[in-house]
Amino acid sequence: MNFPLNVDVHCSDGRCGRSTHIILNPVTEQVTHVVVREKRPSRVERLLPVMLIANTAAEMILLDCTLEEFAKLEPFNQTEFVYTDLAHYATDPKLTLLWPYV
Repeated sequence: MNFPLNVDVHCSDGRCGRSTHIILNPVTEQVTHVVVREKRPSRVERLLPVMLIANTAAEMILLDCTLEEFAKLEPFNQTEFVYTDLAHYATDPKLTLLWPYV
């Protein structure tokens, strides 16, 4: 199934917004969500699971949910930081000299 961007997205009972982004699972490289910006005035972006997509076309995405169900979907937050501890050996300045060989 193709997931077009910047097209109208329609629920079973009316237009809910426009597609703005596609979210991929980096391991499987499969589309997991489509981000939909709600129509005015709110303009909130919501994460739409692909299992709610009934059909797609070049100019439209049709959903298998109502406007009320769409409004309950999780908001999309573009910025998310994942912190991790780096091992001491990963930050050693001498590693820069060995970079192409290690």
